[in-house]
Amino acid sequence: RVQAIAAAAKALVAWRDGWLNPPGLPEAELKKRTLTNLYNQRPPALAALHAALDAAVFAAYNWPATLTDEEILARLLALNLQRAA
Repeated sequence: RVQAIAAAAKALVAWRDGWLNPPGLPEAELKKRTLTNLYNQRPPALAALHAALDAAVFAAYNWPATLTDEEILARLLALNLQRAA
């Protein structure tokens, strides 16, 4: 599970780094390549990489992939409170 999460995270970071700093791009164009601009555009490849990372994390927690954002936050809060106790 740890290896699956690490591999998915590594793939995501490598893709983002490639998008942020492609070789041969003029300096003026590089300045436009920010994480904010990337995530505002949300290209399909980026979304797919995030989905793969999400799936690996869900599998590690034995959570269904169909959870809503609200359900995820509730589960994370419960885990945090449990560990803090």
